Amino acid sequence: MIPKATKGDEAHRALSIAEIKQCLKKINHPLYRFMYLLGIEFGFRLEEYTRIEVSDVDLKRNRLRIQGKGNKFRFIPIAKRIIPRFESFLKQRSLDGIKHEYLPYSKTGKSTEKTLERYFQDMRRISEVFFTSHDLRVTFTTLYYNLGCDILVISKMLGHKKLETTLTYVKPTEKELEDRFLNTAEGLLMLS
Repeated sequence: MIPKATKGDEAHRALSIAEIKQCLKKINHPLYRFMYLLGIEFGFRLEEYTRIEVSDVDLKRNRLRIQGKGNKFRFIPIAKRIIPRFESFLKQRSLDGIKHEYLPYSKTGKSTEKTLERYFQDMRRISEVFFTSHDLRVTFTTLYYNLGCDILVISKMLGHKKLETTLTYVKPTEKELEDRFLNTAEGLLMLS
């Protein structure tokens, strides 16, 4: 389903669990799959993909250094379950003969935003799911929020200055809103 093209945050959406699974099933190219998962699991901005270098991945300390807006750096923890994925991807880079430091790569060096947009276009075609890199960022936010992660933590992981910005990224479905409300309402038994 292609969302209505509008200006502002309402133009972006969170992928459904079914769409996430469809993408994971169909996107097999090592670079594309890795980039897709980086978007879902870390919520990167498109320009942040272009700045990640191999040296930013610290698997000994389980963290990733990200250069965000305004050349500000933040550190994102890497879950232990994700470390093998990084190790496998780094090995794949080597097998592909990549000599430069940039993590999402092209054969010639640093991937530009234009190159990355082409990669995302290929991922959409392969997966038959329409999404943008920013949709993956919204998906990250919504997934972590729905799993109970504190919105302040999510905001810091995204590199947002204002919590209000992060709140615009939370896109729960009507069913998720209903379930959360009813679960909370049922918890108020003391008022009965």
